[in-house]
Amino acid sequence: MAYIGQNLDRFSIVEKLDVITPATATGAGPYNLTKNSVAFIPASADTMVVSINGVSQYGNFTVSGSTITFSGALTDADTCDFIYQMGTGLISTPADGTVNIAKLSATGTKDATTFLRGDNTFATVSGDISSVVAGTNLSGGGISGDVTINLADASTSAKGAASFSSDNFAASSGAVTIKDAGIATAELQDNAITLAKMASGTDGNIISYDASGNPVAVATGNDGQVLTSAGAGAQPAFETLPVGGITEADMHRLTTDFTGNVSPIANNWERVDDASFAKIGTGITNNSGTWSFGATGLYHLIFHTSFNKNADIRYVYNHLNVTVNNSTYIEIAIGWTSLKAIGSTTYTSAECSAFINVDNVSNVKFRVGSNSDSGAAVTMGATANNYTWVQTIRLGDAQ
Repeated sequence: MAYIGQNLDRFSIVEKLDVITPATATGAGPYNLTKNSVAFIPASADTMVVSINGVSQYGNFTVSGSTITFSGALTDADTCDFIYQMGTGLISTPADGTVNIAKLSATGTKDATTFLRGDNTFATVSGDISSVVAGTNLSGGGISGDVTINLADASTSAKGAASFSSDNFAASSGAVTIKDAGIATAELQDNAITLAKMASGTDGNIISYDASGNPVAVATGNDGQVLTSAGAGAQPAFETLPVGGITEADMHRLTTDFTGNVSPIANNWERVDDASFAKIGTGITNNSGTWSFGATGLYHLIFHTSFNKNADIRYVYNHLNVTVNNSTYIEIAIGWTSLKAIGSTTYTSAECSAFINVDNVSNVKFRVGSNSDSGAAVTMGATANNYTWVQTIRLGDAQ
């Protein structure tokens, strides 16, 4: 005959469990649920139908695992007629919008701040972003919905996207390369440039700066040269050190005797020409009794004079006069002696010396002379011996 309602294929599996044995000692329970004497765990209390003393029980018991507990105590006189597990009940496709959150079996807090995970639990959003707050260049917000970001020019106070100038940057396949002059000096950290990042140069070159303040390479010098300063506004350079020791030394002698007081002694001078003699540098020159230096520097000047006479002469002396302006001469050194008659010619000598700072060879010059009481002494000269002579030795640079 025909039946009203759903066909049996619209129901899920209905399982019949072993009946329990009510007992006064156990009371309301719990009682073990079994199927064919094997522990059985039902889906929930809502899927079970239990008959006690011919009355179907529903909603007045709970299940926990494979046990059942009734809301009222059972006795030895009670009889369990059957126990059925109805499965998931009638299989039917619910209409759109008919399943609410309360019908979901997932565990966890079910509210607007959680979401359903794949393991059938509700959880809150975890991670760095919990919500988006609308603000400058940002619309939308909250924890759901669309969020729109309006990227601002990175040059403004609201930092955002920046365009790359092709003058400073090159982009290819997603990689950005910085060109020369692509980084402002202010953006470089102190001590950030290592030797490995510097451009290659020539071995031995020194980095300096030109008059415009631009870096330049000072060319490598030769072996033994030293780096010397050329003063403000000029680059340093590698130069050879001046020759060490004395660079100027010279000696001239008077070749002929004369009697009387003569100043300056203008004539009859020669550079010493003995086989053992040698000068250093340019030397000094005489022009009618005015002597000039061959190079600037600090000089030690010595004037030596030999005298003779067969007479008593109270004083005999030589002297040294210097000018620093090629005009006015000042007497700066005198050498004194005297002669005593002892029946024949008597000999003596006088010597004077000074340091002369020759900072200009055109202005700094000297003259020499010899004098005696009443002009009676003979100033000696010779071409083979140094009787009366002038000696100059350069000690160092002009001061």
